[in-house]
Amino acid sequence: MKKSKRRLAIIMMLMLIFTSFEFVGVFAEGDDNAPAEATTVEESQDVVDDAAPAEEVAAPAAEDEESVEAEDDVVVDEVLPEEEADVPAITKQEDPNTGDNTEDPNAAIQKQLEIQDLQLLSGYKCVVLRWKKINIAGANVEYYVDGNKVNVSKYDYISGRLTGDYVMYKIDKPVSEGKELTEYSFKVQAKATVAATGEVVSGEAKASNKAAPVRTIAYTFKVKTGTKLKKHGGNGHKTYKLKAGQTLVCYGFGGGGCYMFKRKNSKGESIFYCAKIRARSPKAIYTKKFNYTAEEAELYVSQRQAAEKKMTKKSQKAQKGVKSKTKVFVWVNTYTQHLYYFKKVDGKWKCTDNWECSSGKASAPSPTGMYGVKKIEGKWRRHHNIPYWSKYSGTNSIHGKKGNLTSKNAPMSNGCIRNPNKKAKIVYDGAKVGTGVIIF
Repeated sequence: MKKSKRRLAIIMMLMLIFTSFEFVGVFAEGDDNAPAEATTVEESQDVVDDAAPAEEVAAPAAEDEESVEAEDDVVVDEVLPEEEADVPAITKQEDPNTGDNTEDPNAAIQKQLEIQDLQLLSGYKCVVLRWKKINIAGANVEYYVDGNKVNVSKYDYISGRLTGDYVMYKIDKPVSEGKELTEYSFKVQAKATVAATGEVVSGEAKASNKAAPVRTIAYTFKVKTGTKLKKHGGNGHKTYKLKAGQTLVCYGFGGGGCYMFKRKNSKGESIFYCAKIRARSPKAIYTKKFNYTAEEAELYVSQRQAAEKKMTKKSQKAQKGVKSKTKVFVWVNTYTQHLYYFKKVDGKWKCTDNWECSSGKASAPSPTGMYGVKKIEGKWRRHHNIPYWSKYSGTNSIHGKKGNLTSKNAPMSNGCIRNPNKKAKIVYDGAKVGTGVIIF
């Protein structure tokens, strides 16, 4: 009986030993330093005494194994992003230090800072830059022309055709009155200060074309005989000694059959008259390369009016001003040999038509006076077998053509302004007596 009990105890002891081997194996599989020795039968008595603690140690190991398996079975739900509004793509730029491509958060703003519809216009004693305004949410946009900050709202009044969608910047420049036409070009830059970060982003563009202030025809000749002249306007010297053989460049033709020219000195600029009889083989300085656009014509007239309002009453009276007693106005630009026909719309002069014309040749220029401002003084339906005469200075008139004579867009008349007959009729019918005329 005692032997049976002892055998039973040995069997139970062996079962416990095998069970402990299984648990020890679990810990030993991932441990390269775990001992690989097995418990022998001779050490069974010691194992029996330690059996209970082995069971207590093994239980937590089993729980850890189950928890590891449970973690492997966990599935995390995928969170889908909400649908976003369309935004400009953020481009990448290369880091100059590392060569890596990094996202540029201001790239979208910089793209919007590109100057659009940039034009350079000819104006009254100035040139005008015009470009489309830039509106960027969350950023303050400023403009610079050749480094000079632009007052966005200062020049919007210049032309009634331009809206608040455009920025205009007036740059005063001297009017070319000699043989060469001085043209100008500029660089426009837009800078945006990002409200959230305070960063400044820049974009720029150059003017799409060159331009110069509106100019008039000029005449050049050599002086036949010398004389002493008295000034007829301006500041500076009161007299000027004209020498025989001297070359003169004149910018206009006034009353009494005289060419007008200027001379500068330390005290200012004086205006002198040289009689036509002293001119030897005069030549006209004009162009066939371009015409001023209708927009530039409106700009010229509106700017000239604005400048006259700032003059003293004495100066206004002397210059006569851009005025008309009717709702029609006529401008003949002798430099481009082009006539511009205006009508008053909402209180501003709008160019409704323009065409090529022919002014007086160099030896018989169309009279401009000092400022070129005239008015329609009378009408002839037909004179010298030429139709549609609108007189503006004595017998000098805006009229049609005779027979097969055509306007060649060149100074070739005896002082009148020749036009195609259909166009001359527009002036004859529309420009009543009292209509303002500028011959410039």
